[in-house]
Amino acid sequence: MNYEKIILELLSRIQNLEEIVGLHEKRFAHLDDSGEGLDEDDKEIEEMSTQEKYKRNFARDRAIEILREQFPDHEVEKAKRVDGSGINMVNNETNDKLTIKFYFSKTAFNRTRGYEYGYYLVRLNSLALAKPKYCIFSMVDSNDAWSFIVLENEEIFKFYYERGENKNEELQLYIRVQDDRAFILLSDETEEVVQLDNWDIIK
Repeated sequence: MNYEKIILELLSRIQNLEEIVGLHEKRFAHLDDSGEGLDEDDKEIEEMSTQEKYKRNFARDRAIEILREQFPDHEVEKAKRVDGSGINMVNNETNDKLTIKFYFSKTAFNRTRGYEYGYYLVRLNSLALAKPKYCIFSMVDSNDAWSFIVLENEEIFKFYYERGENKNEELQLYIRVQDDRAFILLSDETEEVVQLDNWDIIK
């Protein structure tokens, strides 16, 4: 398995965090007696601090818009942290609540296989606590093209237990997109194929 792109992505994020810390240190060092900092540094800190969160928030907001269109009889909102920071859907007639876990990934290019893929680390303990009915996996590729895949929570656990995953109760998924389908590569090198934008499985 090729970890080169994942390592490069992690190093990039570490460098980004180091720069943010440096800017904070610079800001504190230049605080004047009035308690005001450097405006330009503050602006740069804010931009860099939101850079990593922007894409995921954008993806989740986009998913919420789609769900509102697909399910006009539901209230669709961002879920609180206690619900897994995903998406909540509430039926306007029955008041039944549906919790959806949300995942996001920027794609990386796999030289060996010759395609881009999204990488997801699914922690089973987190899923067990949030108890979502569904999981949405979103990704954005190098051309800023977005993809969404919906899987049932039970299917995630099935992937884990049928393939003898590690004892840390973590499931690693690699997802590539081709035409209108998503190919989910699992730890035993098998692939599961699902349709993209398969919102209709949500009931």
